[in-house]
Amino acid sequence: MSKLNSLFTKLGITPSNEGLFEEALTHSSYKTKDKDAHDYERLEFLGDAVLNMLIASAIYKSHPDKKQGELTNMRKNFVRTQTLATLGRKLELERYIRTGKSITPQDLYSNDKYFEDVFEALIGAMYLDQGLKVTEDFILRMLGSAIEQYDFNQIFDYISTLQEFMQADKRGLPQYITEPSGYDNKEEAFISTVTYDGIILGCGYGANSKEAEQNAAKNALEKVAR
Repeated sequence: MSKLNSLFTKLGITPSNEGLFEEALTHSSYKTKDKDAHDYERLEFLGDAVLNMLIASAIYKSHPDKKQGELTNMRKNFVRTQTLATLGRKLELERYIRTGKSITPQDLYSNDKYFEDVFEALIGAMYLDQGLKVTEDFILRMLGSAIEQYDFNQIFDYISTLQEFMQADKRGLPQYITEPSGYDNKEEAFISTVTYDGIILGCGYGANSKEAEQNAAKNALEKVAR
């Protein structure tokens, strides 16, 4: 009996190529134990694209009255690190991920990025092994209700989302320069500029410094998401 059978039950599939899923669960550090092992990075790349497309499709169908900007912000919320890591923990992926000795079980469980990456890799493996329809059905089982019941009035944390985007792109943390704008308009009392490595990523105004920084992060995300 395969040690992955319990995972396949959670995924609701009977795999044709179990090796794809073993690859999706293999961190690059595992090569210290098996130099011929394939890690999950290529499947992660594929799964990220499939996941974004399927979530975008579900959002588009569920909210026909919403505009592009609202749909984009909603999609970002569902593909962010924290959301995908939560799904990975729900599947108890820590039981199945193969790592080298350099990564302890505590290191693994406490790092959202591992769970995000492996969840995306599993989506890539499922797409290749089971096809688009089965993969879509799985995503809808996991997120369908949350997508349909999404509250568009909730406050979106653009600062955290930008930070996650930068870290996922192997870059450091963005920096914010916030100061009084000098404008009489109370809603634009502060201006914030977010930069990385001396490059301006975005600017935003707000009634207070926190609001200005959120709007600067939002402006930056709108640019990098194009």
